[in-house]
Amino acid sequence: MPRSVRTFSLRTHLLFLVIATALPVMVVGAILVSRVIRDNRVEAERRLLEAARAGAAVVDAELEGTIRALQGLAESDRLEGPQAAEFRGQAERVMAKQPTWAAVSLTTLDRHQIVNTSRPVGDALPEVVDLDSFDRAVRTRAPAIGTLHVGKISEERGFLVRVPVLRDGQVVYVLSAWITSERFSAVLRQQVPFPDEWARGVVDTNGVVVARSREPERYVGQKGTPSFLARYQEMPEGVYRDVALDGTAVYGAYSHTRVAMDRWGWRARWHRRRRVRSVDGRADGNDAAAALDRRRRNVCAVAADFARDLTGRRGC
Repeated sequence: MPRSVRTFSLRTHLLFLVIATALPVMVVGAILVSRVIRDNRVEAERRLLEAARAGAAVVDAELEGTIRALQGLAESDRLEGPQAAEFRGQAERVMAKQPTWAAVSLTTLDRHQIVNTSRPVGDALPEVVDLDSFDRAVRTRAPAIGTLHVGKISEERGFLVRVPVLRDGQVVYVLSAWITSERFSAVLRQQVPFPDEWARGVVDTNGVVVARSREPERYVGQKGTPSFLARYQEMPEGVYRDVALDGTAVYGAYSHTRVAMDRWGWRARWHRRRRVRSVDGRADGNDAAAALDRRRRNVCAVAADFARDLTGRRGC
């Protein structure tokens, strides 16, 4: 008995044709979407890293400017003999041109301040804080940058930049500029504006946030997350995803500053972070990827409508 041959209706053949036509389009669309997402991610990471490097350069320039200004002031002839009042006037004139400086102080080698521009002449002045940077400036006869602490006079968070005052090759005083976190954070906010979800900041050698462009009053003085601290101890710069101190998922980059880390031991970092807006980490600029994804969905919808018209059932 001859074997019967199974036949398909015209509608079924047309359905197979629709599927055979739509499936490659969907596959190609998915590949293109994946490639665009990957390329956009690479571009976003490149921009993040470039921004972090530019930020580190800004920090370097600010610190180098402070060092140079202090070194110029240290050459003053008003430091010879009992001319503290005249020197104070010079220090105040220099400080007026340095927006990040909150005070200038002059300290003897026995760690007693003899001039502090934040206190009237004749007032009692506290002893030195941040002894590590003070001793380093005296020992190395070179500039030193301290770590974040609360000032005894201002009662604000900040750090000291110190230079030794040399006479005949010997250290006779230590000259210091007191830079508050609030003033230093203002430098970060003066950079090219970014959307609200971006944040820029600097951390010191202890991993403590020294300055931040957004909400400095909330985050300055806090230590970075353990995963972030471990990461920048291993690599001088990089792009990362992490959870911020406020629990928000972030995507950003960091870069070591050359001046603070290599020359004076204050290991600052600059990082720019933004909220991750999707599980796969697609950046805000993935408009092309979103468009391709919409096209893929449209192809599927058209195929489904065509199949439904032919068979009365959903085809996709």
